Amino acid sequence: MGALLLLALASAPCPGHGVARDAAALREALAGGARDVWVSGVVEGDFEATRGVALHGCEWAVLRGSGHG
Repeated sequence: MGALLLLALASAPCPGHGVARDAAALREALAGGARDVWVSGVVEGDFEATRGVALHGCEWAVLRGSGHG
């Protein structure tokens, strides 16, 4: 599968738990079973989801990847 590349800007507050704030946490969340995945801050890397995921940004989330998929 190709790499997931997304730029999301969202100023909404994050939920109280389960928010990916770095690349390792986002990879773990995408590998887990949660339908909703929340991202906050600037997270850099190339990511892949092998299942349906609703990706949400909060507190000015930015996903920055290489652009190569």
